[in-house]
Amino acid sequence: MNSFLSLYHRSSAVRLCVGFACAAALLGVLGIFTTNSHLIVPHFDEYVRLKVQSIASSNVTAAMRILTRLGSTLGLTALGMVVIGLFLYMRRLKYIGLLLLAMAGQGLLQIGFKEIFERQRPQAMFDYVIGDTPSFPSGHSIAATCFFGLLAYLISLELRSGAQKFIVWTLAVLIILLVGFSRVYFDVHYPSDVLAGYLAGVIWASSVASGARS
Repeated sequence: MNSFLSLYHRSSAVRLCVGFACAAALLGVLGIFTTNSHLIVPHFDEYVRLKVQSIASSNVTAAMRILTRLGSTLGLTALGMVVIGLFLYMRRLKYIGLLLLAMAGQGLLQIGFKEIFERQRPQAMFDYVIGDTPSFPSGHSIAATCFFGLLAYLISLELRSGAQKFIVWTLAVLIILLVGFSRVYFDVHYPSDVLAGYLAGVIWASSVASGARS
């Protein structure tokens, strides 16, 4: 055990493997619980969905349409190209590698577990158009968590001011939460899908972030 812990602390590759395995295990457990529970999860999902959708208005819907794109493949690809350009200018090639690794890993996690559990989506609202991909876990949520969470961490490494770091992290967390909120608002995901995406994203992004210290 001691030798493994020593290897874990010394090797970023080991930390990545452990992080990915833990994120996968978490999604496996939550997926089984979510798709087989007939008591807690349905009540939780329904309660949160009703609360979120109770604030519906034309202005909120317009804002949510913009916010939800921040977690989409197209939106994150566009933002990612800008970020990669900035990191190239700063000569932070390692940061680019870590960001690409994080996004590749989360893609494998979300696609893999969508296919495993094949949870049917709820009926979308507000004329929101969605594909026929499974609901669990929320791809927007795990992708936004990995992208904006890791980006905030990498940016904070370049900052010395505690106030600046606080602003960066606050903005990142706010975006992540709003992306997940938008998925529930449009009723294209159950709240439990979003929560699973958040938790798996935090685990995987944290393991990737550890490579920045190596």
